[in-house]
Amino acid sequence: MHSCHPFLSCRDFIDVRIGKLIGIGAVKAVYHAKWKEYDVALSVLNNPAFEDDFFTGAENIRIFQHNPLTVQAVGFCDDEKMFLTEFHKNGDASKLMETLKEHPEVNDNSLLRINLCYVYALILVSLHHPGHFTIGNPHLLPRVMCDSNDLKKLLSQFLVTNDFSLILNDMDAIPLVKNGGIKCGHKELKGDFVAPEQLWKLPGNFSDMKQPGYDEKTDIWKAPSVCNYFLGNVSDGNEIKKKLASIHKRCKALVPKDRPTAGDLAEVYMVIKATLNNSTTNK
Repeated sequence: MHSCHPFLSCRDFIDVRIGKLIGIGAVKAVYHAKWKEYDVALSVLNNPAFEDDFFTGAENIRIFQHNPLTVQAVGFCDDEKMFLTEFHKNGDASKLMETLKEHPEVNDNSLLRINLCYVYALILVSLHHPGHFTIGNPHLLPRVMCDSNDLKKLLSQFLVTNDFSLILNDMDAIPLVKNGGIKCGHKELKGDFVAPEQLWKLPGNFSDMKQPGYDEKTDIWKAPSVCNYFLGNVSDGNEIKKKLASIHKRCKALVPKDRPTAGDLAEVYMVIKATLNNSTTNK
């Protein structure tokens, strides 16, 4: 929004004009809509079985409004099971490469690419160490990004802004890490993308009751894959990846406590970003 405005309520939703469907998942459908002259994104419950997840996501968006790295709320209508957020025409980050190809003036921009890694790390900082971004009465426990069992699913949680940065958008599954850790869902997770501690390692068939919990270091395990995706095939990407090799190797430590923090990652990305910025300025 261009000016400060109270959150819209159910009575304001009468003025919402629904347009094109821009995304649909198990929990909600998202439409490009208009409220008066403003472009907005309208999220509507898609399956009554996931009503709790829908309202959890809406509440998390409310909680994180102090955080500039999360999507801006516009309004909520709990009675109709829908809410409005800001609209971003570039869509989610899983489509980033296609979006950048449509903008050749920035497609081969190394500074832009490493900035995406940096902002992603900052978003993890805001989830893992919420005291850094909190005003008022904070939830000081770390949160984990649970909708992240493969790279595409993880990337779909973020929107690409007009200046090709990132904001966290989908907040249905960012549980607080309490005693004993958390578990992302009740089914067995498989594959190399998820962290080792998320895999079933006990004898016999998978049991949700027996699966040990884990913490925010699962997000760190996945960070190198996310950053490498952002770097893509940018012209000096291999040089940047060499500079990141050390910390990215630490992210893949089998013991979670041996992995760096999100803050450690952000610091390394920031240094490389500053170096690239200086070299660009001096040309």
